[in-house]
Amino acid sequence: MKHTKLACLLLALTLVLGAPLAWASTPAVMAPAVSVSQPGTVYRYTETIGETGVAYLADNDHLYHPVGVGLDGAGNLWVTEGSGSRSMKYSMNGTFLMSIGTPGLSYLADETHFANPADIAVDSGGNVWVADAEADRVVKFDSTGGYLTQLGVTWEEGSDEAHFTGAASVAFDSAGNIYISDRNNHRVQVFDSSGVYSETLGQTGVAGTGDYQFDSPMRIAIDEDGNLYVADTGNHRVQIFDASLTYTYTLGSGTAGGGNSQFDSPRGVAVDANYIYVADSNNHRVQIFNRGSGTYDDTLGGSVSEDYQFNSPRDVAIDSAGSLYVADTLNNRVQKYNSSLVYVRTFGVTGVPYLTDGYHYNQPYDLAVDDTGGIAIVEDWGRGLRLIKLDSSGIPQFTIGEAGIHGGDNDHFSDPSGVAFDADRNIYVADCANHRVQIFKSTGVYSTTLGSYGQGNDQFDCPRGVTVDGSGNVYVADASNQRIQIFDSSLTYSATLGVTGVPGSDNDHFRWPQDVEVDAAGDIYVADLFNQRVQKFNSSLAWQMSLGVNGECGSDFDHFCEPYGVAVDSIGNIFVVEKFGPRVQVFDSSGAYLTTIGGRMGDHTSQLREPYGVDVDAQGNVYIADTLNHRIQKFAPGVPGWQQVNINGFGERYTRGVTALEEFNGQLYAGTATNWEMGTGGWVYRSSDGVAWNAVSEPGFGIYTDTISTIIDLAVFDGQLYASVGWGGIPGQVWRSPDGTTWEAVTTDGFGDGNNGAVSSFAIYNGLLYAGTGNSDSGAQIWRSASGDSGDWTKVAPDESGTQDTYQVTGFAVFKGALYAAVESAWEDPALTQVWRSANGSAWDTVIADGFGDANNLNTGGFAQLGGYLYLGTRNDVTGAQLWRSADGTTWEQVVDDGFGDPNNYMLEKLFTFAAHLYAGVDNSETGMELWRSSNSTDWEQANPDGFGDSNNNATLWNNSLVEYQNQFYIGTWNSANGGEIWRYDLEGKSIYMPVIMRNQ
Repeated sequence: MKHTKLACLLLALTLVLGAPLAWASTPAVMAPAVSVSQPGTVYRYTETIGETGVAYLADNDHLYHPVGVGLDGAGNLWVTEGSGSRSMKYSMNGTFLMSIGTPGLSYLADETHFANPADIAVDSGGNVWVADAEADRVVKFDSTGGYLTQLGVTWEEGSDEAHFTGAASVAFDSAGNIYISDRNNHRVQVFDSSGVYSETLGQTGVAGTGDYQFDSPMRIAIDEDGNLYVADTGNHRVQIFDASLTYTYTLGSGTAGGGNSQFDSPRGVAVDANYIYVADSNNHRVQIFNRGSGTYDDTLGGSVSEDYQFNSPRDVAIDSAGSLYVADTLNNRVQKYNSSLVYVRTFGVTGVPYLTDGYHYNQPYDLAVDDTGGIAIVEDWGRGLRLIKLDSSGIPQFTIGEAGIHGGDNDHFSDPSGVAFDADRNIYVADCANHRVQIFKSTGVYSTTLGSYGQGNDQFDCPRGVTVDGSGNVYVADASNQRIQIFDSSLTYSATLGVTGVPGSDNDHFRWPQDVEVDAAGDIYVADLFNQRVQKFNSSLAWQMSLGVNGECGSDFDHFCEPYGVAVDSIGNIFVVEKFGPRVQVFDSSGAYLTTIGGRMGDHTSQLREPYGVDVDAQGNVYIADTLNHRIQKFAPGVPGWQQVNINGFGERYTRGVTALEEFNGQLYAGTATNWEMGTGGWVYRSSDGVAWNAVSEPGFGIYTDTISTIIDLAVFDGQLYASVGWGGIPGQVWRSPDGTTWEAVTTDGFGDGNNGAVSSFAIYNGLLYAGTGNSDSGAQIWRSASGDSGDWTKVAPDESGTQDTYQVTGFAVFKGALYAAVESAWEDPALTQVWRSANGSAWDTVIADGFGDANNLNTGGFAQLGGYLYLGTRNDVTGAQLWRSADGTTWEQVVDDGFGDPNNYMLEKLFTFAAHLYAGVDNSETGMELWRSSNSTDWEQANPDGFGDSNNNATLWNNSLVEYQNQFYIGTWNSANGGEIWRYDLEGKSIYMPVIMRNQ
């Protein structure tokens, strides 16, 4: 929402005249568009099945789709594994020497990982260069595999000089110039030896057939004379240019063919003093040409002998002795031949891409859970290609299919995309590329096949999902036929949902349906992928409702972005898994939003990478196929001892945090933080029972709707509710309300200091209202007022010299008659945590100036008191969070020194006293925030599961979002994945999640 003319006028009047800004008592609140249900439905992480980030067992004897080969000056062979995401180095006699990358881990592209390496070359200095095609970059390493630099921008396609779109090959001339085949930009880029752009060969972004044009150029080579050879794959030819990049001649006819001097998708080229070698991929051979004349000379491949056969060779290399190396990609090997083309040896194991077992999953795509808790998993078509059956304890029972090997017989798959159990625990596998559903007995013995290729009633075109109802009827998501096919228990065709072969967006059509589910009542749910929705039909095939916004990919709770899977539990809750969420959204039977699992890309628990499958067992546990993390994550319903009392973000995903909680006139108020990038103001919500909430402000109080990002603190003073705000790009503000609904601005200019970007905390002391600020220019400040009125504020700390090494006040406490302020350091120039004290609110002294003697104590939070002690925690990224206490405010002792035994617990910024216990909350970005409690600060026990079962709940804002209301403990969290949450502690039903830690201080 932009500022209206009236808002701008009011702002101007305030700045000039000091008149208060007001917000009416009957606001037109912008309620979330999504229909939300009652709060309380949550799922906590409980278990990982598989090993996070490990696709299969690592070894050095297997090669998974070798696509590029290169040689160094010592004659050692370098191989890039396209699907294995590694670069491997072998001696000329086949001894493994070293590798770069992680086997099968394709989602990372950093200094030690590759996404999809396509080619490799070694320069004259022994540096190793890898063309990481999918990540759009070429990476340079030293001879030991240490990262040096890269050309291109990781994961950022582009057509200018600094970007690539599918970097496919790299080569060097004698002067050290770098040549890079930029496949999807249809060009070859040239850089000097320092990486400075020089020139382009080809027409950027245009596929052409001319002599200086390319169509998807792949591997390149340069001979000793500087001539450039380009495998012009889409044009089925090799183009040759001299050292000045002048066109000389072409190998191949320019059209696909199988004759001598013809190619079908040539992908690799190498050259020696006499010959040109071309990897003629789709003809499964290497053709050899006379270098001087360009005439055909010989063919390698096609022999009866396995050693002389290839399956889609992608690259070739030639060493100084004339030995030829062929990247025989789909045979998962590199073949070596001597200068007479006599077979020498194989690198890799023919036909075996990698080793694995039933505990590791190479991109698990879908899963199903039977009535005993047994799990069936199918692996992605381009990777694992297996069905794995586990018992309820996760012990493998059997596997079907060969790891990484496609096939069309009953023992193989060629794109297993969906899996389901029937009542007898028989397993159904939707085998997309084989256009069939394979059925196996519960023991793993093959039973029968349903379907074949076509559009008939018992045929399929890429079936992606399958389910079986309680009566044995089989439902198949026949994706490319744009329909759901239904069969009775004898596998006889029964009915069709959708219109065969006709995609559409009305309620009678689908657009590539990916999954299907049936509930106990016979209602049918369809994950309608490119319509970005889930459709529900009754048992008579009549449309009932849609979830999602038709045709719109979105990230709020009202949208889906590529919904690949759907499941329904025993009470009718609907679970929708989205590839690009990445998340599972949960709705009740009416379609109202309940909660989200996941929501952030990553490999921590409760984070996901391209999830595709979801299922729910009889106990309500949710299982998610976390595909690119190579694992299944399991979530259980509820968090023992705790209840979430708001819908995530109050129904708005980008309400990133519940940052302030306060009781006022018998009701509970919550302030929120919104996403800075979204440019919307923070809200205030209210509840009379701690569960049912309604908005009592507009975002940014209806005026600063795109600048007030966070309601930082709430306080009650002299019968009014005060709200401090900031971090929105304008000076910090204070607003107040006499009734919780009618708001007026107290200050909109940071108390006259425009660098006060936030009013960070409140305190009441000796009948006066105090406010701390955050100021990155002159340092933290403290202001006070006797009335709270606009214009009645005085700065009481620091003195005019300022404290440039501080940033903001994070909390106040009144302890033994004095007012204390916790002050944290400036981010730009870190200094040490400080504690200020005043006996009268006017004169202040610094009682802690050095981070309690630890130079790594950089930040702090709020105070708490228990047993005559004042407590304060710190942030310490080296040893873990610390907790300190003092009986007199001057002498402090340490009671926690190591983040409660976990260095990932890096910041202890929340403290609260409830029911004769001190509660200490620690931020943890790995597994989620932890809440610890103690009655004596010596014996500690964890009072919540990490992150309340969700690692995305990783923090709170100091003490501002902890409160006691109606004799119960409430805490608000930051959750940037799905919106801030409020949790209520059930003291009677509390659960302790960690062993007691005994501390003797």
